Amino acid sequence: MIIAVDPGASGGITSINKKKVVTAIAMPETDVEIFEHFNNLLTNYRQPDEPVFGYLEKVGGFIGYRKKYKKCLKCGGFIEVLEGDPGSYMFKFGDGYGFIRAQFVNRRITFHNPTPQEWLKGLCLSRPKGASKLSKTEWKNNLKKRASEFFPGLKPTLKTADALLILKYGMLREGK
Repeated sequence: MIIAVDPGASGGITSINKKKVVTAIAMPETDVEIFEHFNNLLTNYRQPDEPVFGYLEKVGGFIGYRKKYKKCLKCGGFIEVLEGDPGSYMFKFGDGYGFIRAQFVNRRITFHNPTPQEWLKGLCLSRPKGASKLSKTEWKNNLKKRASEFFPGLKPTLKTADALLILKYGMLREGK
């Protein structure tokens, strides 16, 4: 069994067992729901004596900028600015990441921490030159489309697409 996780509120948890049953859910909202989902996967989807491998996307220490509109003091109109998220956002994200990491560690599941660049390159999905003009939404929709190509029986969402792609990367690494 392989369990792959794209951490964060807009991420997801996916898995595949040796019978090729694939699961994909948006990231649960609470720690209890995450804990119960891991229990469900290992109790109801894992086959007897099936080894479990984990893939948890490695995250950096910065979660990006957000577009905001502020009133211009000179002209009185509104201008678009990019602002970093406050430290509390990163703390909350890191707290959730640590809880998911603990799910693997406490269950003695060997897991890998591929960076986004690593798993994208492993799937030949690195952004091509010139694609930097794609908006974040366009890029994410492209990844969602690719996830549906890898897993045609599923309907990936923007929340589960990256986790499904990380799962596919794990499948290739584990020879499955």
